[in-house]
Amino acid sequence: MKTNTFARLRDKGGAALGFYFSESDPSIAEIACLSGFDYLRIDLEHTLLSASKLKQVLRICDAYGVPSLVRVADLHSITAILDFGASGILVPNVETREQAMDCVRRCKYAPAGERGMG
Repeated sequence: MKTNTFARLRDKGGAALGFYFSESDPSIAEIACLSGFDYLRIDLEHTLLSASKLKQVLRICDAYGVPSLVRVADLHSITAILDFGASGILVPNVETREQAMDCVRRCKYAPAGERGMG
């Protein structure tokens, strides 16, 4: 079973040091993981990272036990990004309770949410 790395970070206390990843070269993610960062924040809102490169970055994070937070460009990509193996999702421009609840529904499996299993 996969370890909840965010719970591990929370339990260690203190500040967590993250690396902002917006590159197209997955080897940069591996360097960041080997450098001791506590998590990677992967930006898909302001970059053109392809799905195949994102999968590589997420596999690298998983292999090194480094949590990955992916900032999405839109709500429609949440399910695929979680299926790729992201540890968490960051959604920009959420301003209302209804928008926040929509984001949560997209992240959770039925019956609590809209995410499907195939």
